[in-house]
Amino acid sequence: MHVHNTVRGTLFGFVAVSLACATASAATFDLYTVPGIPLDTNTNQILYAHNLTNGTTNLTVETLSTSTNSVLLNFFNQGIWSGFLTSHGAIFQASSIASNPNAQYHVYESRDGSLLDLGPTGPNSGDSELTAAGDYAAWNTFLFGAPTTSNRPLTTRNLATGTNTTVAPQSGGSEIQVMPTGDLYFTGTSTSDYNIYQYHAGTVTNLTVTAPNPVHIEPASDGSNVVFLSKTAILASTEDLVLRDSSGNFTTLVPGFTGGDQTGSAYAINNGWIAYQIKTPSNGYQIWERSPAGVLTSLSFRSLKSGDLKVGSDGSVAWTSINFDNTKNIYIESPGDSGPTAAVSNVQSDTLFNWDGTNWNVVVDLPEPIIGLALLPLILLSRKRRIHQP
Repeated sequence: MHVHNTVRGTLFGFVAVSLACATASAATFDLYTVPGIPLDTNTNQILYAHNLTNGTTNLTVETLSTSTNSVLLNFFNQGIWSGFLTSHGAIFQASSIASNPNAQYHVYESRDGSLLDLGPTGPNSGDSELTAAGDYAAWNTFLFGAPTTSNRPLTTRNLATGTNTTVAPQSGGSEIQVMPTGDLYFTGTSTSDYNIYQYHAGTVTNLTVTAPNPVHIEPASDGSNVVFLSKTAILASTEDLVLRDSSGNFTTLVPGFTGGDQTGSAYAINNGWIAYQIKTPSNGYQIWERSPAGVLTSLSFRSLKSGDLKVGSDGSVAWTSINFDNTKNIYIESPGDSGPTAAVSNVQSDTLFNWDGTNWNVVVDLPEPIIGLALLPLILLSRKRRIHQP
């Protein structure tokens, strides 16, 4: 159900505000709530991990067109770290036994009703990064107890055919980006290599061999341009945010970048638009955007901390701003908007942004406390909400 314009209501501790559309460039988004941690979404499905009180976790897909839920898998005492929807089900990273400190995390695929174990990624959730786009997924492996020479093999998987390819026997870091075309962007072909590489049509190419600094990490790409952090040494206290454009030219976007080193929270790129957060002299954070023509625009005022930063192909930017009480406000701004207005305020749980090519889909983990009957009509009306934001 859609709710249009001038709707204001409190939903389990957060406020959703719908404002009338004021400009042709105004951003719109659909807001969904699920009873669990949102992992991935597309135009018709939401993948989320529903943690039950008995220690069981249900990996669930909600189909929006039919308002139905399907439990792909049921885990007991296991932690799901990340997951993505696929044309055959889902691919995700989970622990074998969450309470065992030596338990390996594995990549699993739920494929046409069958569970496939695609192998370990490491003893800790953060040892490896699983990522997916279109019909491709990629991850690297930090093998528990293995010698250094065996660390971090980089694997890509064709999700349509169900076949794996080893891109590099080693990789220098856990940061990977996979494109819908199957191209990969990653750091290093060994544990001491800190260049940014592209994997395209079976060929690995060093993209930073002529870059000014020797250490380059955390690549983010739109398929033509690459944004990354550049440092003089791996332990250097300062780093620059650098752009490598489609012609191979390097531009330092932010010298002495202090926005943090986590791609997807500190910076993002899409269709030449680059959004990033920087630290202010008063120790707050601001969101800035660079257009494909190189024009810079400040999108936000000072906030305690920002995160979940994403940019759409039209230049619209979605992010969360952390409040002093650890709640979050959700913002979505389009080029030409007059200034930041919180579309959803005081969110107390996990959020997920997805740009579907024309519109933002926002998914919020909605806690399930006992509620009064008076709130029930509001909750039903708020199941899906298109917000027109000036």
